[in-house]
Amino acid sequence: MSDLATRVHGALTALDVEFTVLGSGQWGVVLPSQARGSLTVALRGGERTLHLTAFLMRAPDRHHEAVYARMLTKNLTMYRWAFALDELGDVYLTARVPEAAVDEALMDELLGLGVVYADEVYDVLVRTGFDIPPGVSLSGPPTPPAPGAG
Repeated sequence: MSDLATRVHGALTALDVEFTVLGSGQWGVVLPSQARGSLTVALRGGERTLHLTAFLMRAPDRHHEAVYARMLTKNLTMYRWAFALDELGDVYLTARVPEAAVDEALMDELLGLGVVYADEVYDVLVRTGFDIPPGVSLSGPPTPPAPGAG
């Protein structure tokens, strides 16, 4: 195991987050998110950099300019993370940090900031990009009652 892999694995274990080793130098971390329910962050070790990527939402159906303007404006105030689009227009949060800086404190900061940024904009981006009225919940269907309850 490389030095980076050892440090990332140790940091994720110490932080007690749900993660999966996806391959050599790759991890998937599932984090709680108030806005989305959960946020999955993919970590990939590069030659001298740790890359973090979190899928936020599919490409907007409408009001693309307003969605992109909100993301670019938010990028101006974000630390370590930035919004990005893939070739399909799907929205991601991405971060890159030098391999040498990776430790438990940095991983805690990165993962925490990723969730904060996702939670801050998710509702607005989804409602704007998919024309969802304010009264409609984005949290998914309600949890069914436990058997025998009520």
